[in-house]
Amino acid sequence: MSPNWYTNIPEEIVTQSLPIRRTPASKPITCIVTSADLIGTFTHFYRGRTTPCERPDCEACRDGQPWRYHAYVGAWSRNSGLHFIFEMTAQAAEKLIEFRTKYQSLRSCQIDAYRWGKRSNGRVILKASPSGIAPTDLPLEPDLVKCLSVLWNIPLPDLETGHTTKNSPAVTIAQKIATTRLGTHAT
Repeated sequence: MSPNWYTNIPEEIVTQSLPIRRTPASKPITCIVTSADLIGTFTHFYRGRTTPCERPDCEACRDGQPWRYHAYVGAWSRNSGLHFIFEMTAQAAEKLIEFRTKYQSLRSCQIDAYRWGKRSNGRVILKASPSGIAPTDLPLEPDLVKCLSVLWNIPLPDLETGHTTKNSPAVTIAQKIATTRLGTHAT
């Protein structure tokens, strides 16, 4: 059996995943939001990485790990041209909610964020302002649920499991996601 070779990137995988960036401790981050809105979920820092809380059947909760809310938006760096998912805490996301209320959308909002005291666990201070870039001049809006599902190996109804890597199923796109797991968090 031989692999399938392509001269172009297959359409079904072009936007299935984006890297996650957080505000670094050492320097500010500036980016432009490519999403019309943010999404968020409760997460745990569990086994060395951020994972979504899957209550009522959550292994991290059973192991006594605390949870916190994280919000996510698609973002683009003018300097590097990198399209990524920007992760922030609820406190930082409040500034984006204020921006959305005023402008009806987050798309083309400029984020300037830094960590208080330049510490890796310092509070994120976020400023949201109009970027002056037309929304049509930005990369396409990412499907954040799909992207995060791929990163977190969450099998959604319209995602199928592909090959296995390091005992963890790789998720591949089968067709457009028709349903999501967004909802409220029970405490």
